[in-house]
Amino acid sequence: MALQGIFCCEELKKSISPERNLLFYHPVFEEYGIPMAMEDGFSYMTIGFCPWCGKELPLSKREQWIKAQKEAEAAKE
Repeated sequence: MALQGIFCCEELKKSISPERNLLFYHPVFEEYGIPMAMEDGFSYMTIGFCPWCGKELPLSKREQWIKAQKEAEAAKE
């Protein structure tokens, strides 16, 4: 499976790979995070900078996605 996303450095790309799984990448929201095991499932804390090279990561598209979903629901009504 090819990794998708914007990688500022090779270490970031490696950290998201299934073999290492140090960080989480959410392709829909295009956000990066630190995985956290929860009693009732999985979560992650978003990060804004690469832990290895320090470059700023792209802004999350979560709010845009939620807004588009709400607009699509409103259009159906």
